Amino acid sequence: MAEMTPEEFSRRLKMAVRTGAIGNGMVRAANRIAVRMDAKAKKRVTGGGSSTRLLNVRTGKLRQSIKWKVKRIRSGVQASIQAGGSAGGAVVKYARIHETGEPRSRGIPPRPYLRPGRDAGARIARQVMTDEFRKSLRTVGIGS
Repeated sequence: MAEMTPEEFSRRLKMAVRTGAIGNGMVRAANRIAVRMDAKAKKRVTGGGSSTRLLNVRTGKLRQSIKWKVKRIRSGVQASIQAGGSAGGAVVKYARIHETGEPRSRGIPPRPYLRPGRDAGARIARQVMTDEFRKSLRTVGIGS
């Protein structure tokens, strides 16, 4: 095992930050998490959920409207997922209704698809971020 002084460790860690290795690693992690959220949400929309929560797919517009985004923010990186925006040129107005339901006025129960996607992303976030952080540190000679 190689020895490293605290000064050398500090220098290499600063290099990882200065070169963008840490930030780039966190963006890679956020992308992996967002892709997982997207896959889970789309699976729920097209029949991958419990039998009592299935959506009757007619056009596929809701599934097409599910989009993920990763952006750098001041405190780090943010991964998000949303639905209802433009899907093939049309806004999908019923996206929120399926996610949250409208039991009073229309008798429509909630059939969440975004929340399970976000939950799936949250479950893998710690491991994915740890993996990417380790890869970033290896680029400057920290870790094995």
